[in-house]
Amino acid sequence: FLVPPMSTNHKRVCARAARVEFREAFLGGRNDFRAAQLNVRLLAKRQLGDFACLPDSAQILVLEFLRPPQVAQLAWDGVVSCPNQATVHQDWVRPRVVIRLRPLLAPEQEDAQYESLTMEQENQSCVVHDGHVHRDGRTLYMVHSRFGVDRVFSPACAAPTIMAGVGD
Repeated sequence: FLVPPMSTNHKRVCARAARVEFREAFLGGRNDFRAAQLNVRLLAKRQLGDFACLPDSAQILVLEFLRPPQVAQLAWDGVVSCPNQATVHQDWVRPRVVIRLRPLLAPEQEDAQYESLTMEQENQSCVVHDGHVHRDGRTLYMVHSRFGVDRVFSPACAAPTIMAGVGD
């Protein structure tokens, strides 16, 4: 018994092609998250002054006025309320995870490639900005995921500095 193929108007979109085709939209999503981080940092600095009497929930409402609620909450968690939970019991032996964002190479820049990671050095974590095209072929959305690591190195760090820092 063979099932006839279903007719559909859905088009399959290759992830790499979508990354190039929808570059501006995906960059907008990444930049929106980075701007939300800046907003959080400004609010956190103001906590000592004008906003000191406001509870965290009120400050997040201010952020949600400026940014989408999920983006505002993720930025808040990374900067203010959630330190990296990478600590484990002292008797456990586990691998150390360190990360450095490699600068884009010249051919990658010429091909309109872009970074899809945001490093949070003060929080020792990174956020992956994963742009998606819904299977309807029209709807774009972005998933921001935070990963805690043992150490974050800046993109300007050279390999010898990283190797020396891994033993710290």
